[in-house]
Order: sequence, then structure tokens, then C-alpha cells
Amino acid sequence: SGDLFKSTDGGQTWENFTKKLPFRESDHATIREIVVHPGDAQTVYLLADRAGVLVSQDGGERWQGLGKPSESDYPIFTAMAITFDPQLTLVVGIEREGAWRYTAD
Repeated sequence: SGDLFKSTDGGQTWENFTKKLPFRESDHATIREIVVHPGDAQTVYLLADRAGVLVSQDGGERWQGLGKPSESDYPIFTAMAITFDPQLTLVVGIEREGAWRYTAD
């Protein structure tokens, strides 16, 4: 599953943010991708197996789910691509199932 760490000093020190994620180790929610918004370093997108796409708008302190495919109870993801302009669009690859797309309204 791995852990999530954050550095605010160019990598000299690191803080473990794993316990701030909205899932437990027993959920087996392996982190697959982390993307920081290019225009706002406080906005972070995270893709995790079974949990789906999560977003934090405060640098990882709090997370909310953006969604996951409704057809699969326990999706295993392979990759995430994000475009921010003209609107937020995420496309995630799902092992043996194809892809899932999220577009902000």
C-alpha cells in the first residue's frame, strides 16, 4: 500500500501524511498516482486502488473523494491523466476493465 509523505522545505525533512488519508491500511488502497495542480501547490490529486480519486485543497491535511467507477467494487488502477484547462478532466486506467473519466461540472 505504501505511505504518503510531504516536504515543505525542498526535501530536507518529511512528514508522514498517511494517517490523514480517508482509508485504513486494511482497505488495501494502494496509492498509484499523485498529481499536484500546476497552478496551486495546495491542491493535490491522488489515485488509490479501491478508494478511487481523492483531492485535497489544503496540501494534504484533508481529503475528499471525487469518485470511482460505479461498475467495479474494488477497482485496481493503472494510471491517471489530468487536464486542468478549460476544465478539470481526469482519466484513469483500470486493470482488465478499460478506463474511467471524471469531469468537473
